[in-house]
Amino acid sequence: MSNTSRRVLGVLLSGIALAGVIPAVASAAPAAPDPAACYNKPSQSTCRNIDPVDSKCKKDAYVAKHAELNIYGTMQNWYSPHCRTNWAQFVPNGNVPKDGTANISLRVCLHNSNICSDEYSIFRTSRSQPPWSNMVYADTAVATAWFTVSDTPYGWGVQDSVSV
Repeated sequence: MSNTSRRVLGVLLSGIALAGVIPAVASAAPAAPDPAACYNKPSQSTCRNIDPVDSKCKKDAYVAKHAELNIYGTMQNWYSPHCRTNWAQFVPNGNVPKDGTANISLRVCLHNSNICSDEYSIFRTSRSQPPWSNMVYADTAVATAWFTVSDTPYGWGVQDSVSV
């Protein structure tokens, strides 16, 4: 057997020996939040950043406040009395292009707080539904829905908010 073959065999045998000595490390991803938990037992821990449709919180919800975003559509701050949650929804009008260049971003935050839903962003196409954010639990707090609509290729963008 040549020196090269002996080295390769030694490396292989060392690797096999180490594989038996080093235990496998198990890792588990954190469990995804259960959307039904928010509807069944509303709280900050069960409702924060959960989809209002998946959680069924949209069943009793209403638009608590709305306003026009310049000439581009309607900003809506939704509230569910059962879940005590808020979320943002934007209903674009015909002035927002449907060619995939217009970007709509929205989120909702508790007033004077860093508790927010994740920002949801979508490029509008002819098949896009009006986008909505995930929820924040706002039992006794003011919630502010934030909206940004922009179209970089056409050189415009607006941002505004609606609080309840």
